[in-house]
Amino acid sequence: PNGIGKTTFLRILAGLMSPSAGRIHTAKGTRLGYLRQESAEAFKGRTHSVYEELMLVFKGIQEEETRLRQMEEAMTEGLTEEEFVEYGRLQIRFEQIGGYDYEMRIKQVLTGLGFDEQSWQLPLPHLSGGQKTRVLLGRLLLEKPDLLILDEPTNHLDIEAIEWLEG
Repeated sequence: PNGIGKTTFLRILAGLMSPSAGRIHTAKGTRLGYLRQESAEAFKGRTHSVYEELMLVFKGIQEEETRLRQMEEAMTEGLTEEEFVEYGRLQIRFEQIGGYDYEMRIKQVLTGLGFDEQSWQLPLPHLSGGQKTRVLLGRLLLEKPDLLILDEPTNHLDIEAIEWLEG
């Protein structure tokens, strides 16, 4: 029933509130993702697009990609053996962290959450509350937390998106 403290309980589990009694223990290094029930204030002051918001999840990968491209340009002038070994190491790491498929993952998440390609370029301030919630959920899914806590996520998802999320 409404009002019995479900949201409060989830916020305590997520570490956003302290319990009035007892303690919450999570394993060291556990990454939690929390999707709150309301998203009206999410993205306040941000003007970029839906797609750009999800790209922010991969900022580190994009920096590694830039470094690889710089090294590839330097290859035309020749690399030392040490630089060539470093390039190989960076390339392997880039593949391991998903550098070759992060854009595809973004597209899969956006499609799965019911965003058509035209809406990918919508500025965040133009989104409805439900669309903002779906963007927040998309970010969380792409961040791959160890534990994903969802506070009534289906309030803003249609049947197809719910089935996709369950999958």
